[in-house]
Amino acid sequence: MLLAQLIQHSEFHITELIPNPKPLIPKYMFFFIAGVQPRTKVVDKTPRMCTACGLQQAYLKRTDHYLSLFFIPLFPVKHGEPFLICENCERLQHAGRARYEPAYRESAVTCTSCGRLLEKGFSYCPYCGRAV
Repeated sequence: MLLAQLIQHSEFHITELIPNPKPLIPKYMFFFIAGVQPRTKVVDKTPRMCTACGLQQAYLKRTDHYLSLFFIPLFPVKHGEPFLICENCERLQHAGRARYEPAYRESAVTCTSCGRLLEKGFSYCPYCGRAV
């Protein structure tokens, strides 16, 4: 009954019922932005010969995963396996394998004279110069 009478008054305030109302939202909030991000690291800076293009531009690299806080990498979580990647033709070779993996595996044609993988539209082999 008392509550109904207070609601009817136009000057009703919640502080009349509760002396010190507590806010529902805390005063301080803090957000963490964290995650795991990959970073490619050069393991050996010695250039190696690329078996695909024949240039000395293949480097030994690996992709490590780092725990990052606010997009700043703090410490490594997982070390990746080393691989060779050519800076010129961007072919990838895993450290334990003998041949490069071509990016065009589905449409690859093998040269009859030197045995290298070529793209499907090639009429002449760029490695030995003979007709395919």
